[in-house]
Amino acid sequence: MIDYIHGEELRNDVLSTPELQKYIEDLATVRKEYDNRIISELPFSQFRDYYVSGNRVNYEHAYFERRKRLVTLALTSWLYGREEDLRQLEEVLWAVCNEYTWALPAHMDIDKPLTIDLFAAETAFALSEICYLLSNKLDRPVKDRCRKETKRRVLDEYMGAKEAYNWEDMSNNWCAVCAGSIAVSAMYMMEDEYIDPLLDKLEPTFQHFLDSFGSDGTCLEGLSYWTYGLSFYFAFLDLLRIKRPERAFSMMHVGKLQKIVEFQQKCYFKGGETVSFSDSSHTELYRRGLTYYLASHYSNVIVPPGHRVAQYDTDPCFRWCNGIRDLVWTVQYKGPAVSMKEETFDSYRLPDAQWLVSSSSYPYELAAKGGSNNEAHNHNDMGSFIFYKNDYEILTDLGAGEYTKDYFNENRYTIFCNRSLSHNVPIIEEHEQKAGIDSKATLLVLEKNHIRTELSAGYDIEGLEEYIRDLHVEKKQGLKIMDSFKFSGDCMKVTERFVSKIKPVRVGNQVVFEIGDNEKVDLENSRNRQEYLAIVRPKGTRGLVDICLTEYEHVGHDSSIITVYIIDFEYVVSESMRTITFEVY
Repeated sequence: MIDYIHGEELRNDVLSTPELQKYIEDLATVRKEYDNRIISELPFSQFRDYYVSGNRVNYEHAYFERRKRLVTLALTSWLYGREEDLRQLEEVLWAVCNEYTWALPAHMDIDKPLTIDLFAAETAFALSEICYLLSNKLDRPVKDRCRKETKRRVLDEYMGAKEAYNWEDMSNNWCAVCAGSIAVSAMYMMEDEYIDPLLDKLEPTFQHFLDSFGSDGTCLEGLSYWTYGLSFYFAFLDLLRIKRPERAFSMMHVGKLQKIVEFQQKCYFKGGETVSFSDSSHTELYRRGLTYYLASHYSNVIVPPGHRVAQYDTDPCFRWCNGIRDLVWTVQYKGPAVSMKEETFDSYRLPDAQWLVSSSSYPYELAAKGGSNNEAHNHNDMGSFIFYKNDYEILTDLGAGEYTKDYFNENRYTIFCNRSLSHNVPIIEEHEQKAGIDSKATLLVLEKNHIRTELSAGYDIEGLEEYIRDLHVEKKQGLKIMDSFKFSGDCMKVTERFVSKIKPVRVGNQVVFEIGDNEKVDLENSRNRQEYLAIVRPKGTRGLVDICLTEYEHVGHDSSIITVYIIDFEYVVSESMRTITFEVY
């Protein structure tokens, strides 16, 4: 960013680029909010609430409202140079420097307010780059204060820490966000002779980040975490290319990175929905700036569907790193970017993750996994799947729930969306799947439209010798599910569970879905099954005891209440009937 971000020509290009007009309009709308609004407070009562009740929302809402104000005013100050924006920006910079801590309560030791977490590191990144960007326009006391606080809270704290931070040895996006933010802040705010020792200390943490991806490039945490980590990793590398070009070159050409940068496009279905395994979402949006940057530096990177691009107010945390780069990198790198077209949607096999993501049998689309129940941001979901028909998500994976204190402690698997009970996997002998390192699927087949896994290790059931799940999707037939069991004893109870956000209706021994709020499917009177949204049908009724439909209220990641529909086919599996087969079409 150092050599080009100041340029008047660049700002004019940003303001005149057609692709960015919606983004800039949204930025202007948000800017108007601050004409007559004081800077949000961060009261101790809300800070304390996390430690008392486990609630994160109240404090974080106020915290991120302040970051929203910071990023908005910094961007409009850079784009337009208005005096009123600059003066308001100085006030919010001053307020950020006055904060008790830059970390979130959920991430910090109460006795250590200088904790470096994701958001303390991000704040240092933002302040250092904003002060560089507007160095000729901000008053000197504000710049000096930002420099002092960034050094005290992050740079000096990191270099002088007696013990390593836990994120230094993690294998996830924390490595890239924290290490990348520290490195960027140092390159803007420290003398040149201090840069190399700091980079030497950070280098193993960057390697841990790359190690978090399998050789197939999969981010097991989910697509949003891929975006988060890579945004900061490449922001760092882009700046390093100017400060230390040889070092940057070696870090940008790690062999695994080619597969990693292709992961995003493999997570999109044709309608623009996304794979929501783990703590991800079915409505992830891509960052245009990051995607264009990757497409310009690596082959085979494809831009997801245009209507799924993130706009200015998409990110509730309002990260400066993405806010400025969505503008700058879009202008700089829009030439090489190739957008997804009909023919680019295919079947992707990710063997390390044991994932199959297939759109090649459209209108039927499938994402399925073997995996393990010991993954980053784990859900107990070995053998689960997501099924689409005509761009409707028929059978779902709920993705992330509301982040609370219990979500990340020993109570994690008391929360519905993290349990196997909320996934498209069976309940066997009244047992749901268990978490832990021993719960790992064995991948047997991974083909274009077909995945077969052995899943008995996911269940703590004496006498269950083998459980094989076979999923096969075809253009003309839809999805075929075949569950086969080997067990000791005469019989075994199996509840085949399916989960949907579309209301189901039982008709005989089949389950169909409502098309609209007041329009129910009439299976008996229809001559054409294509009139239905979808049908779940057991192939034969041998062993079938009952079909139960229930509702559950799930708390989504954004704290919204989502009605979830549970479909249970209850079976008694016997020596003479060990396989259960379903069709979904």
